[in-house]
Amino acid sequence: MDDYQYFKGYGEPNPKLEKLKEITRGKIAMVFSDEPVFELKPIIESNKVDTVAKVGMIAPTSVVVPPGPTGMDPS
Repeated sequence: MDDYQYFKGYGEPNPKLEKLKEITRGKIAMVFSDEPVFELKPIIESNKVDTVAKVGMIAPTSVVVPPGPTGMDPS
């Protein structure tokens, strides 16, 4: 099922939103609300979840592995 079919049940396509499709890439979230941003921000930030690292990701902080046994020997 493509994106269009998935969202078809939510109303008619809006041609103005097609521009967003051209400039957005990857996994994103869009929040449309009448609430002020300062009320939404804490709610959205409280729903963040940690995830495991994936190949090619850059750590947000420095990671130092001291020399010695790690308990993670290759097998």
